Amino acid sequence: MAHRIEVSAKAGFPDPVASGILRFAQSEGMSVDGVRRIRVYTIDHDLPPATLDRLARELFADPVVEVAAVDRPLADASDFSHLIEVGFQPGVMDTDAMVAQDAMALLGVPLGNGGAVYTSAQVILQGRGLTKEAADALAREYLANDNIQRWTVTDAAAFKEGRHAYAPPRVVITREPRVETVSLALDDPALVRLSKERSLALSLAEMHAIRDYFAGDAVLARRTGVGLPSHPTDAELEVFAQTWSEHCSHKIFNAQVTYRESPGKEPQVIASLFDT
Repeated sequence: MAHRIEVSAKAGFPDPVASGILRFAQSEGMSVDGVRRIRVYTIDHDLPPATLDRLARELFADPVVEVAAVDRPLADASDFSHLIEVGFQPGVMDTDAMVAQDAMALLGVPLGNGGAVYTSAQVILQGRGLTKEAADALAREYLANDNIQRWTVTDAAAFKEGRHAYAPPRVVITREPRVETVSLALDDPALVRLSKERSLALSLAEMHAIRDYFAGDAVLARRTGVGLPSHPTDAELEVFAQTWSEHCSHKIFNAQVTYRESPGKEPQVIASLFDT
């Protein structure tokens, strides 16, 4: 059974994130008069009420400035127009949830095999003229990245009737995994298009390097020897994209940088800012 712990700022205490959402919505001409934000921790494991209350008090909420609720909503349907809940898609790394699970173990509440924690955030929107379409646009344009996140939009009437549904993002594989081979014997525009269509975020030079690597005689011989196709698989391409990403390899800081201290001085060429 999954349990939800919801946390929000107490009345009178500022929430800068909520204030930023309000400013953006109003700058876009949306009929939003107020915003409240609620952090949600979904614990996908059966725990006794006393343990959940302890976690809410000692781990998830700051009792000085925040309020928490266990297995009941903090949102009040009489006080909002629409509620947006944003969380990660199944299989996407949820760092806050991982830290929460580690902290729970330190407090003597390990989840063990099969248990998990997921995080999400509710954005409560006040505004009589706000439509569901506008709330969905706010989620899509400002609150979420649809490559890695998902969201639901619920109006006050549906919420009051208990029709706000946000299921834990469990990974459920219902079909046999399929591995594709991807030909890199392409011209430059096609390589750029391939990188974009598969969300690889690889430059043309990086696509050239991968193509040339897989076209090498030694690599082709090794792949044939272990029964791999000559072309890379989609999984192999994704490995390159992940490990060569800015997030993992910090390409900006590792790049060759040309730096000039002031006008008239000779430029310096720095190979990786990490070495300075």
